[in-house]
Amino acid sequence: MYLLWKRTKNGNLLLGKEGLKNFIAGMLPSGYECEDVGLSSDTDEVLTTLTLPDIHSTLEVDLIEEKISKIFEPTGLRPRISWGKRSSRILPFLQFIKGARPILTGVVVAGLVALYHLGFSGVLSVFASGLVAASLVYLLLCPDGKRTLKSLKERYWR
Repeated sequence: MYLLWKRTKNGNLLLGKEGLKNFIAGMLPSGYECEDVGLSSDTDEVLTTLTLPDIHSTLEVDLIEEKISKIFEPTGLRPRISWGKRSSRILPFLQFIKGARPILTGVVVAGLVALYHLGFSGVLSVFASGLVAASLVYLLLCPDGKRTLKSLKERYWR
């Protein structure tokens, strides 16, 4: 996605978000990350969000800001850098659980615990018992199940 197309005294400038983000990230020392980049065409600013490593110095932060400013100076754009602490990284499996519905998460975890404690055959027998119980409840209590049971009686128990 392109963020900006601009004419400068040095020529035309076309900037894309991912390219700009990767460019800035490539200038950063190890441990620092470029989280997001935006452009303000009204004020000609490059809005940058960078993250600090756990251990950092203010001198290093000042040097990074100065380096980025010098690089963007010929383009006519001024960097505006926001600093933040690194957010905790969540493992992909935990990210799935975070976004899932609680009942689904409970079923998955219960299944894994059952598999660990009961083994495959134990889980299979528990699943079969649950299927039989759910089928009986459906046939005896649900209106559709009662109709199905009635048609089965008529068909097989004459």
